[in-house]
Parts: sequence; C-alpha cells; structure tokens
Amino acid sequence: MLGFLHGKKLPMVGSFFLLFSVVPLFVFPATGLSEHDAQRICQWALFTVAGFHSLKLKVAISWRWVGVVLAMLGYGLACGRWALIESVHLVLLLALFTVWTTSLRERPESALPQVYAGIALCYLVLMLPRWAAVIIEGLPFHPQEFYFGFSNQRFFGHWVTLSLPMVVLARDRLAALTRSPWVLDVAMGAWISFALASGTRGTWIALALAIVAVAGCGKGGRAFASRLIRGIAIGTVAYGAMFVLLPWMTGSTQTALPGVGRALEGAHSSGRGTLWLFALDGIEARPWIGNGPMSYAITDDTYARHPHNLLLQVAYEWGVPLACVIAALIARMLLLQIRRAISHDGRDPLHLALLAVIVGGLAQAQVDGILIMPFSQVCFVLVCAMLCSLQPGQKVPAGNGLPGSHLYFSVGILSLAAAQLFLMWPELSRFLDWEAESLAATGVPMYQPRFWLQGVIVPGWD
Repeated sequence: MLGFLHGKKLPMVGSFFLLFSVVPLFVFPATGLSEHDAQRICQWALFTVAGFHSLKLKVAISWRWVGVVLAMLGYGLACGRWALIESVHLVLLLALFTVWTTSLRERPESALPQVYAGIALCYLVLMLPRWAAVIIEGLPFHPQEFYFGFSNQRFFGHWVTLSLPMVVLARDRLAALTRSPWVLDVAMGAWISFALASGTRGTWIALALAIVAVAGCGKGGRAFASRLIRGIAIGTVAYGAMFVLLPWMTGSTQTALPGVGRALEGAHSSGRGTLWLFALDGIEARPWIGNGPMSYAITDDTYARHPHNLLLQVAYEWGVPLACVIAALIARMLLLQIRRAISHDGRDPLHLALLAVIVGGLAQAQVDGILIMPFSQVCFVLVCAMLCSLQPGQKVPAGNGLPGSHLYFSVGILSLAAAQLFLMWPELSRFLDWEAESLAATGVPMYQPRFWLQGVIVPGWD
C-alpha cells in the first residue's frame, strides 16, 4: 500500500491527484452525504494521500516557510476551534500545492491537459441522458438534477472557469490526431452550453478577463484567445440548439432557460452589496489583525457565510495588512507570468492555458466563492502547481534549510491531516443532526455552504 502511495506503482502521480480530486463528483450518492460534504471529506483524504506521497519527495523547507505556518496555526488556535480548522485547512492546501509542484518538476506529464479535458468529457457524457429524457419524454427541467456532485448548480460554473482553457488546449492537441475535429468542437460546445444553463454569471466575467490577459501575451496569446472566443461562440450556439430550438421543436413547454434569465439580470448583485458592506463594517472594527479565520461564518447577514470577495474576506478574517501583502504577491506573480509569456511571444500554449485559468479563477473570486468551495479550491491549487512546475525549481540556500526537512514536511502534513480530522469530528460524527440543529438554531431557511454544507457557525459551539 505504501508503495502505491509513494508512486512506485503509480506511473503518473500528477494524473492520479487530478483524478482523485473529482472522486466526490461521482461517488457522493453512495455515501448518503450532501455533495458539498462529500467533496470536503474527499479533500481531506487527498491531503492524507499527499502526505504519504511526500515521503518520497525531497522537499526542502526554509525557516521562513516554518514561520508562516506557525503564525497561521497560532492565530487560529488563539481564535477558537473553527478558526483553527480553517488555519489547518489553508496550511494543508499550501502543502498540497508544494507536493504537486515538486512531483511534476521531478516527472513532467505532458498529457495532463488531455486528462483534465477527459474528466470534463466524462462528466458531460453522464449529463446527456438526463437531457435526452427532458426532450424526448417532456420532463420538467430542474437544473440541480443535471449538475450532480454540486450542492448548487452555479458551483458547476466554477469548474468551467477552471477547465475551459485546458479543454481548448486539449482540443487543439487532439484535433491533429483525428479526421473529424468537429466532434471535439461539439463536445466543447456542449460543455460550455451547460455552463450557460447553470446561470453562473461570474464565469463569464472570469473568462472575459482571462481572454484579455492572454490576448496581451504576444501573437501566440492572441491566437489562443481567439480559440477561447471561438469555443464560447460554439457553446452559445449549442445552448440555443439544446435549450431553445430542441424544446420548441418537440413541443416541450417545461424547459426553463436559467442561463438567459440570469444573464438578463445584468449587473444585479444578488445580495453582494449587502455582503460587501457587512465585510467593510467588520474590517473597520478590527482592521489590523482581523476578526479571526472563519469569523465571517458567525455573522448573521442572512445571505451567505463568506462575502463573495476574496480580498474582503482575507481583510475581514486576517486583517488589512495581510490582505495587502497577498494582493501584492498575486499581482507580482501575475505580472511575472505575463512577462514570461510575452517574452516567448505566447509560443507555449500550456503556459497560456494555465495563465488563463488562474486569471479567471482570481477574477471570479472577487464576485463569487470559487476559492471557498472544496472542489474548485483543489482544482485551483492543482492548476497553480502545474504552472509553477514549468519553472525551474529553486533550492533552499545552504544554511537556511532545516536538516532532514523533507521528512519533517511529510510528518507535518500527516500530523495536520490527523489534527483536522480530530477537530472536525464533533460535526463529522453526526452530520445530519448537527446541520438540522444549526438550521433550527439560526432560523435560516436554507443551507449556506462554507466549510461544510451548513456553513453557519453558531456562537458558543466552539
């Protein structure tokens, strides 16, 4: 078993991690759990697998890295159990990024975009029979029945944001191997059409900014941006055919058009103005060190358990100084990657696709919870790791690293995974009862996802 986890019997470690991240989308019905909770549990399992796999890797840890981790854990510990859960979780995401980056540097996997697109195609194939039943049998259109694996159909749009550039890249690669590339275009169009049907407006904002970003990366970037636009155009046509023309031709009157309905809302904020004002009030109250990790989930704004804006959330929970540091680091990273793409005149399609994914994910994070939901959270981390693995690894200078740090790193991941399980156990051991009690205690008429499906933290439950 350990040999499997170490990669000795696993020829493609990166592909395994990518495939493992989508397990909850397909297995949740058998667990009896909600889609969101199943994703979170599988995410914890992925952390554990990463810890075992890291035993084989030579990951050097600097004192600076240790200092950041200890500061995060210490602040979480000082703010209570839920804050500590969040702090441990963020450290484990950072560790997952490190493991995946190191693995792909040691063993690059050129077929990862095709694996990424293959997962999307598999999901799409499983959606089509339900759509055929809607058309042929005249069944009513219920969006949630299509987007299995997600507690909200608009969370499916997160996946499209984080996958479309990779799907386009895989289409380009596979088109040279087939005599019927139009089949690939149809599949890509169907993928986009279901994103339109989900009514996820943030995805279109994200993709628009991603297209602008890669279009500025030289001739190759403009060519890749045009292929993205072409894919979206094909998807729009497919949406019209599947969700407008076919229902009209078959006389179906039950088929709703959620994508069009949401688009017609235009700039309607869906409560985000209230969320952002609430966050600003909390930032004003404690601007320097914030209110503590996960503290927004304790608020009673009746809308959501996070402010639907990444920078406001960091400022609210961790303080304005840290939010400014993170914003500066993100801006620096993006500028470096864009300059690298420009210097190569956009001749590296994989770099452009990954850059488009990251720009889109960060853009959508300012209006949505794409970096809060477990599935899209893992996908974003893995894509960032894939991009960083394309750069030469930086060794820790002599004297600045910890002796035997790779062993400490592995033990640290496994210890934190065990600690997270221990901290989660009060809810994990009685999910249905706990979530029902939480609904009753808060009076909120619906689940509001954050960490678990019920993201509300009742004061005093720490």
